[in-house]
Amino acid sequence: MNVSAVIRKSSIKLHEFIRWSVPLLVLSWVVVLCLSNTGYAEGQNYLSAMKGDVSATFGKNSDLPGYLYAGETLVAGVTWMKTKSPWVFVGLPLLMIFTHWGLSYVA
Repeated sequence: MNVSAVIRKSSIKLHEFIRWSVPLLVLSWVVVLCLSNTGYAEGQNYLSAMKGDVSATFGKNSDLPGYLYAGETLVAGVTWMKTKSPWVFVGLPLLMIFTHWGLSYVA
């Protein structure tokens, strides 16, 4: 028997073993995960103290919305100069409304 035949035979045996054992291993892991007690989740919100900081950063009295609106207007102007499409000015108010809604949702 030459070396390639031995390698081929052992490769076939390994393939048969993997075909037999992998589904069994996966099934056993599923059973272990289903029967374990790690599914209970209790916790404390450690970030609740940061609500004031988030409101100050993204809220009504912060500078961020003004900077976002100015940036959106600047990008819309540059986009209009490059494309000359009036649809840019249709999208700008929609983007500003979406930004206003998103920031009011965060704050």
